[in-house]
Amino acid sequence: MTDRRASEDAQASTLSLTVGDLHDVERVITLRLSSGRQEGQRAARMRALVRVSSELTRTLSTYSRHALVHCQGTAGASDLSVDTRRLVAALEAFCIEIRAVAEEYEALLTTPAS
Repeated sequence: MTDRRASEDAQASTLSLTVGDLHDVERVITLRLSSGRQEGQRAARMRALVRVSSELTRTLSTYSRHALVHCQGTAGASDLSVDTRRLVAALEAFCIEIRAVAEEYEALLTTPAS
C-alpha cells in the first residue's frame, strides 16, 4: 500500500447506511401528511433527497464510463483519481442524506395510525 493510500484510508470516513434506513425512506417518500404545512415540508425534504440521489447517479455514471475506458488498456483522458474522490463524496452525501431522512421521520413511521 502506498503512503498516500494509507493516509487516505486512515482519514477516510466509513460510508454506511442500513437496509432499514432505505426502507424507512421509501415509506417517507410515499407518505402523505394531512397538514398542508407538514406535507409541504416533507415534499421539499424529498426533493432535496432526490437532488443528492441524482448527483450520485451522475457521478457513478461518469466514474463507470471512465473506469471502463481505463480498464480496457486505453489511456483515457480522464483522471480516475478525481473521479474516485467525487464518487466518494457523492456516496457520502447520499448515505448522510438517507440516514438523516430516516432519523427525521422515525417518529412518524413508528406512531400507530389512529
